Amino acid sequence: MGDCKMRVMVRRFSTLALAVAVTTLLVACDGGGSSGNGGIVTPPQPVPFPPTPTTPLPPAADNVLRVGPDQQFATTSLALAAAKDGYIIEVMAGIYENDPLCVRLNNLTIRAIGGIATFLATPPAGSNYPRTNPRCADKGIMVVSGNDVTIDGIEFTGAKVSSSNGAGIRAEGTNLTIRNSIFHKNQMGILANDNLQSTITIEDSEFYDTKGGPSIDVGHNIYINRIKKLVVTNISSHNGHMGHLLKTRARENHITASRFFDDEDGDSSFALDISGGVAFITGNYFQKGPLSENPSVMIQYDTSRDPDGPHEIYVKGNSFVSYLPTNGYWVRIRNSAPSAPPVTGQIEDNTFLAKYFANIGTNGAVFPSHYNIRPIPDLGTPPAPNVSIVAVNNTKLFTDDVPVPAAAAAPATPPLDGKEILCSVFSTESCAETGNNN
Repeated sequence: MGDCKMRVMVRRFSTLALAVAVTTLLVACDGGGSSGNGGIVTPPQPVPFPPTPTTPLPPAADNVLRVGPDQQFATTSLALAAAKDGYIIEVMAGIYENDPLCVRLNNLTIRAIGGIATFLATPPAGSNYPRTNPRCADKGIMVVSGNDVTIDGIEFTGAKVSSSNGAGIRAEGTNLTIRNSIFHKNQMGILANDNLQSTITIEDSEFYDTKGGPSIDVGHNIYINRIKKLVVTNISSHNGHMGHLLKTRARENHITASRFFDDEDGDSSFALDISGGVAFITGNYFQKGPLSENPSVMIQYDTSRDPDGPHEIYVKGNSFVSYLPTNGYWVRIRNSAPSAPPVTGQIEDNTFLAKYFANIGTNGAVFPSHYNIRPIPDLGTPPAPNVSIVAVNNTKLFTDDVPVPAAAAAPATPPLDGKEILCSVFSTESCAETGNNN
């Protein structure tokens, strides 16, 4: 199972039911649960982009500009200077180094042709930091201030600035769609400014190895400030450094069919950090690795920065795995202002697999309704005010059933093979010990 260590590349991964993805996850590596990396199971390899076409491209339409060797423009920035609202910029697959991009046009599409187009920022000789984008206040490789912009098939890597928040994309306009793209080794993957008129959609993309700089040693893979709506579908966000895999202050959040995880060397904080609003979290896979910078919480919903509400959270049909040797919260709700609107919602039909993690609750108040877990100690803190959550039909697997990586320094436990894990998670009626609460 040594071959199972990998970096997930989401490129064109199918958006079938998550159960199919998790089934593949649990049995893909030699059919077993011992992965050669301490028992940590990671999601499957997706299908890569198709190869670069060998046949010539057809002539471009009048509103299409092409970038690359033997094309109209050598760089994307030159194409942007010639483009108008509503244009399409097609970038041939390849590496484009130190080409800072300021996207001020509306209804613009920038898409790769024939595979991934890599936008790479590298430092000049004698410097630790590239001038990532001096044309747009050095905020990121691409700064999008135009409205209704679409980015498709682009890799962003190397964004670093002295202020420690250099982003692959800095989103400042209204309505942004990102598809089939990769963000890694930036100080921030995507950083979105406040804009309560804006919807940001992220699909079929990957975020990893995000790390801050000297002034702020925290890098969030995705950081969305106060916008109207965030829609996330079929992404992989993993192996952050001290920051969150997804941090959002959007008024409405739809997070679906995605994977948020650390493997044996990831040290991110929360998988999801949600600041109030309405959140729908459905059909995802969450995994805590043994080196998590914040080991106590998988998903946090905190209203302290959203005193006005509404406050609603729905967590349904997700799979959770923790390899930490400590107790903690799968979902923690904080409604810290007594005068704030109440938090309502439902936590339903989820599967939890862990050796120690046990809680769904609010700082010491665990929602007991139909959640079958072993007794846990009182954490000694009062429950958050004004919280009314229904937790039903969730399955907690027995704690001794989870392989623990060596780095966790916990008692050795023989890992389950793929068949046993699959049985426990998806066919509880045929398993002797599952903790199913039905």
